Amino acid sequence: AHPIIADLDGVAAERVANEVRAKGHDCAALTVDVGVIDSVEAMVSATIERYGRIDALVNNAAIFSTLKM
Repeated sequence: AHPIIADLDGVAAERVANEVRAKGHDCAALTVDVGVIDSVEAMVSATIERYGRIDALVNNAAIFSTLKM
């Protein structure tokens, strides 16, 4: 699998992607606002351009803001 780390916070996305890469895996980090269709379309285009297709999608937007820790 080649994950796309997509986050509204591009710096945080890149930090996570670097952790994945450090373990020897290919991935990409993108700044994405899932509330803006153009941003989502750009993410899809960038993913297809890099990897040729999307096989799975996990949407957990804003999930962490609702978790009680």
